[in-house]
Amino acid sequence: MGSRSIRRVMVAASVVVASLGISVGFSGVANASPQRCEITMHNNGYIVGAKVKAACGNANASTSPLDPVAAAQRLACKAQLIALGVKSGHAQDACFSY
Repeated sequence: MGSRSIRRVMVAASVVVASLGISVGFSGVANASPQRCEITMHNNGYIVGAKVKAACGNANASTSPLDPVAAAQRLACKAQLIALGVKSGHAQDACFSY
């Protein structure tokens, strides 16, 4: 193999590895859902009543991590839970569950 062939193989391999890293890095954000939100709240010791369920209803299971509507819904979920007295870290985990 010549120098150019080796370089092309290395560039191709780098692109594949980088694309895998990007997709794995973004995959967690898209997994939030109302059900996971409610389970996370319950597991953190909160009572999952009507207000928590309403807030968790905004946890969106969008397939695109770059979906601005889903991002706004997850932020609304977090803000509503915090307004109910949920610790910020718990609200983050619930609305942006991985």
